[in-house]
Amino acid sequence: MVGAVLSEYHPFASAESRERYLAHYDEQAASWPLASETRMVDAMHGRTLVRVSGPSDAPPLVLLNGVWTHSLQWASSMIKSFSEKYRTHTLDNLYDLGRSVSALPAKGTGDHMAWLDELFDALGLSGGINIMGISRGAWLSAEYVLHAPHRIAKSIWLSPALVAQRASLQNAANGPRSLAVFVRPTPRTVGAMLRWLMPEWERFDRAGFEQYVAEVTLGLQCFAKIPNAMGPRVFSDSELGGIRTPLLYIAGQDEKLCSVKAAAARLASVAPQVQRAVFPDAGHALITVQEQAVSDMVLKFLAA
Repeated sequence: MVGAVLSEYHPFASAESRERYLAHYDEQAASWPLASETRMVDAMHGRTLVRVSGPSDAPPLVLLNGVWTHSLQWASSMIKSFSEKYRTHTLDNLYDLGRSVSALPAKGTGDHMAWLDELFDALGLSGGINIMGISRGAWLSAEYVLHAPHRIAKSIWLSPALVAQRASLQNAANGPRSLAVFVRPTPRTVGAMLRWLMPEWERFDRAGFEQYVAEVTLGLQCFAKIPNAMGPRVFSDSELGGIRTPLLYIAGQDEKLCSVKAAAARLASVAPQVQRAVFPDAGHALITVQEQAVSDMVLKFLAA
């Protein structure tokens, strides 16, 4: 790995924090629902964990997780469905929680794009990549479609953070909860923020929601610096309208980050080539409460 001299336990706060977090991570990884190969890919920007599943000769599908989580976010029947017909690659974001280790700081969107470029090169994914992201991962997927359209076959944006529409007023009102997490990440502060963002998850599966709160809290307590939510941004009309990569936008109508109704209307106006789907009775926890329906829609889009 090339970069500055880092502590032996980077990016964790201490050796004890590293041991504590990775023990929990490995326990989680043991429940990955299908056969897979785990690779550690070294490049200039750092060492990236990639979890690969599915037939070796199948088209590639790269999945980018949301903020403050990692590749195991996809550990459900969803990844099993995708891996039947696609060679799936789930990543631990180099600049977020998980087993990936950065060697260089991320100073802007360009660093994320350079990381994905070198990662795809190392994996032999020169083109024909299907790329799907959720939340902040959807923003990264969107940026990569603009950055390297020649490498992308199709793209899916799940519950994107901004991209198509500016943040809602209620999202701005959530500022104090977010600040409390940064000041002191505890089950109480993290739970309050996530409960505001994804109330439907707690109603749908309280135990699963509480487990997620505990996992996010552990990660934020163990890492030396809370990974920031660099980006996301709202794309211009010309950027959205100029996309020629086949694209599917999926969101829940109760999304808190932005108005999905306004986002869908804007896409219909400035980027009518983008396919759009809005699910009722769901918000930012869309892939949890509507898992099968979302999986079916994604697979239909990819196969079309």
